Amino acid sequence: MNLLRLNLDGSLVVPPFECAWLTGSGHELLNGSGCIIVEARAETDVTIILKPSGATPATKRLQPLQRTNEQGQVPASPGMQTPSSTSGLPGAVEANYTIIFGSHRNQCLKIEKNGAMVSQVQGVPGSKVSHKEYGRYWVDVSKGVITVGMGEPCTASISHQWVDPAPIQGLSHVGLSCWDRHVSYRNIK
Repeated sequence: MNLLRLNLDGSLVVPPFECAWLTGSGHELLNGSGCIIVEARAETDVTIILKPSGATPATKRLQPLQRTNEQGQVPASPGMQTPSSTSGLPGAVEANYTIIFGSHRNQCLKIEKNGAMVSQVQGVPGSKVSHKEYGRYWVDVSKGVITVGMGEPCTASISHQWVDPAPIQGLSHVGLSCWDRHVSYRNIK
């Protein structure tokens, strides 16, 4: 059984497909905006998930799909949106942004919205992650603009920026996750 664990050195270890939702003062986005900074060490990916206040953070990383009832309808709930036609996913998807440093087996930096890829780049800082040493990753979100980078959050350390033409409103929850291998997170701000 894969469980989240806290090591003696203070690092948080997240197993594949799980999600550690941050709680408490300083670990939630205010008015849908904020900057998340983490140090992480991983073999394949460092994943940060952002959800609105009406959404329900779950322990599993992959819980965007909702089951349909006997009539083939998805029960309505706050924070739910239908996926774009390009996502290829049936049913409703809980509104979220997923930022993946080292996506596709440590080859690219990727941003997803509601389970569909909206931006992907290679060859920039953050498109590959290291399992040998901790890297400092950050995500800044403000009014639909998602800016990601490595090092200290500033103009010089920006790796990529994407502007959502229809931003998810009320972002509040921040989750730390991974796809393929355990990830160690520390110094979470």
